[in-house]
Amino acid sequence: MSGQDIFIKKLSAFLHDPIDKPFILMQGESHEQRAARLADLLQVSLEKAEGPDWIASAMERVLLHRESSLKEELQVKFLDSPEIKHPLSGRNLNCKEIRTFPVHKIKEIVEKSASELAVDDPEKQYLTLWRNYLAKIRQNSPSETKKYWSVIPADTRIPDHSIFEHLRMTSACFNAMADKENDVLRHNLAFLLCTIGPVQSFIATARKLQDLWMGSFILSYLTWAGIKVVVQKYGPDAIIFPDLYKQPLVDHWLKIEKGIEPLGYIEKDLVLPSFPNRFLAIIPSDIVNEVGKEVESEIRETFLTKGFEAIHNLKGKSIGRLPGLKIDPQLFEDQLKHFLNIYWVAVPWPQSEDGRADWQVALDTFSSYYFPEHIGHFKEALQFFSDKGQYPPNIGTVYELLYGFTEKAMGSRKSIRNFDQVLEEGQKCSLCGERRAFKESEEIRKYQKGLMAEKEFLCGVCLIKRLGQFAFDDIFKAYLDIEFPSIAEVAVSNLKLRLLQKKQDDFKAYVEQCRSLFKEDVAHSTHLLPKVKAETGYKGINIGGEFFIKDFLTESNLKQALNLDSDKPLPKDKANQLNNLTEKLTALISASFTPTPYYAVIMLDGDNMGGWLKGDFAPTIDQAFHSRVWENLPEDYKKDLKKVCREGKRPMSPAIHGAISAALRDYSLSLVKRIVEEHHLGKLIYAGGDDVLAVVNLRDLFSVMVELRGAFSGHIDRSMNVDFTEEVSGFVDMGEDLIMTMGPTATASAGVVIAHYKMPFALVLDKVRDMEKKAKKLEDKDAFAISLMKHSGEVSEGVAKWKYEDNNYPGGTVAILGKLADWIRTDWISNKFIYSFQDEFLRLADSNGIVNVTSEIVGAEIQRLLRRSTKKKNEAFETKLESLAKDLYQLFLNLNGSLESFLTLLQTSNFLAREVEEVKKDD
Repeated sequence: MSGQDIFIKKLSAFLHDPIDKPFILMQGESHEQRAARLADLLQVSLEKAEGPDWIASAMERVLLHRESSLKEELQVKFLDSPEIKHPLSGRNLNCKEIRTFPVHKIKEIVEKSASELAVDDPEKQYLTLWRNYLAKIRQNSPSETKKYWSVIPADTRIPDHSIFEHLRMTSACFNAMADKENDVLRHNLAFLLCTIGPVQSFIATARKLQDLWMGSFILSYLTWAGIKVVVQKYGPDAIIFPDLYKQPLVDHWLKIEKGIEPLGYIEKDLVLPSFPNRFLAIIPSDIVNEVGKEVESEIRETFLTKGFEAIHNLKGKSIGRLPGLKIDPQLFEDQLKHFLNIYWVAVPWPQSEDGRADWQVALDTFSSYYFPEHIGHFKEALQFFSDKGQYPPNIGTVYELLYGFTEKAMGSRKSIRNFDQVLEEGQKCSLCGERRAFKESEEIRKYQKGLMAEKEFLCGVCLIKRLGQFAFDDIFKAYLDIEFPSIAEVAVSNLKLRLLQKKQDDFKAYVEQCRSLFKEDVAHSTHLLPKVKAETGYKGINIGGEFFIKDFLTESNLKQALNLDSDKPLPKDKANQLNNLTEKLTALISASFTPTPYYAVIMLDGDNMGGWLKGDFAPTIDQAFHSRVWENLPEDYKKDLKKVCREGKRPMSPAIHGAISAALRDYSLSLVKRIVEEHHLGKLIYAGGDDVLAVVNLRDLFSVMVELRGAFSGHIDRSMNVDFTEEVSGFVDMGEDLIMTMGPTATASAGVVIAHYKMPFALVLDKVRDMEKKAKKLEDKDAFAISLMKHSGEVSEGVAKWKYEDNNYPGGTVAILGKLADWIRTDWISNKFIYSFQDEFLRLADSNGIVNVTSEIVGAEIQRLLRRSTKKKNEAFETKLESLAKDLYQLFLNLNGSLESFLTLLQTSNFLAREVEEVKKDD
């Protein structure tokens, strides 16, 4: 089948149902006629797509009763009784206003949008519809309707998956045919699952924020390189996860290579690593092995090409200033070739044979790979659907079985390790310590300050991360802004924000004086944090944050910057200039506040994501149905349905996988960056779905922590206010957009480290990973673990849940800690009570740090010490004080008497109260 033929068939599959089907059903118009009308407007000739539709429908609608299309009480007129269910939580979206939407207006909007998107070329027409159909309809819709288009249900009886999702899945299964004469569904389909590694050893070896980001970006880009092979052949809907819709790299490809302008495309999001390191695709089974090999080859070739481009483009930009950069091309190629671990598995979907339906063949084929009770359960369920369901089972009905086996196959493939013995003699890489370093990297250090540290020599793999900006420069040109702030810049960003708002001229004068004394190679221009830049509009020169910390302005640092002999006295004129510079900084600080030399790193990861993908946390059967339909189903049918479905849960389907993928996409692209960089003083390093890594100023630490966690499960509103106590659906109403989140039953855990800017970043990264692991070790997870790493070398750790049942604070545990910090900062209470509590109870803790005393004694002592620590003596404050004491006591109980965790949480609040002076001056 030629490429054009493929996209002609995909167009027919994609357009087999009108996108406004829920609105026109039961309104006197056939949806088949409506589909034909829209196809005419798009100048597309529709072919029958019954085979793909049968499969896509069987994936999602197998739960329907045989008489669902016959009995009025089992049908739903959408405009009369609209319900939209969150596919992961099963909870209702409040969408009553849909009742007021006039059908004729809806149809006009859809027809207008279709006529505006008509394209002659089948491939371009298909890609345009996939990317811009919804966006164009939203663009043409009034504000009160546009947000609903992404969630309008495919089936009003089971309203937990959208019509758009159904159309995409039907298109993905284009290579199928309904043989009505022989009552057989014929298909040529397979799963392709691919993963890329090693992830941690590539990303983790970093000394700079830019190394960390670039490692993440390269892996994300390599995933896209593999995905692109599939997309170019079979379209973006062939990828089940990750969801490619509105992904920046995909939008860039559509714009540059396909000449399609993606509506709402945000070019600057290209710099955000948002692809995970794996993908699942539906491929024609007769060619799936060839595609798998091509995917692997493309990923390896892209990695190699980008490596050589980095070196080549660096030399080109140096204009002859790197004559000694003659890196051994063979060793460089060998290091890159042997680094990646690429695993892929192909699982063809069984066909009908010997009078057995395809789903029956699938059960027989995979039965030996499952526990007998598991496969027996599948058989019971499928027989029930065959006897009593509206739609006869087919291969789409066993999606969960197919996916489960594919994951098992991948596990088996990974257990067979690829091993290439490589002997490399000589000095090892300064970053990874595994491969031979290139001595020629000395030339790079001479060429541009900041690219390479003193005495740092890198191998080929680590050089790609360090020089990645040169590898991708020609591809993204001006789009790719990869300047990353220093750690010190993050620490002092609140001071810079204040200075640029209040004393911009003084800021400029100080910067000029620093560059004059320390020279521009050291006091080089650097980027402000996004929020500082956005709120001040400052376009002048900015220098590293270390110049705004007094302990940086020393004679030794100046001597090093000017290449002066460290054993000789600083020349008098330079000493006078340094003193003058110190006085200028003192004046700036006195007029504002003293910045802290500390910053925070946050690493957040979704909990139990493997279980979510397997359907372990799917909604219950009743939550999938429209409430009216469920109420009117025969009682015996409901009872049997709950029995045959695993644990009474909705069967795994592409809708659930699609919802997870869309939720993680929206989380990373729509929420995380907004929280970290737009609302707060932070810099996002990566947000690859459920994985987030960010650095933040201490002023905003607690706020960022709570908002990242709240956004993951949908406990957040359009103003980024978090309320863990609220019953939410999982959809976040942003006004003109509905953002899909993982829903209120989903959880995430985080590691947090507060560290001094001079502490080696690699050590801080190791610590934050360790803290994330400790958070996930807590029972049921949904926790954060925080470590306070003081410059003195003292390290303390604490682990707690984000929220406890007895905590009525909208912000959960962190809100209590924030309240404590505020009270200490504003001198309502003294921090002495923390040290007094520590002195009194530390000697009572056992070897595991657990205080084994009567809990009431602890509560009474917290209250007594708090009273002693305040000078306020009015009745209103006494009530507030008693409330705080109860909150802290309850937190202690929730921590199961862990003194170390309790003290660390208190000390963290105290530390933030002391270090973040600006809030105190504002109050």
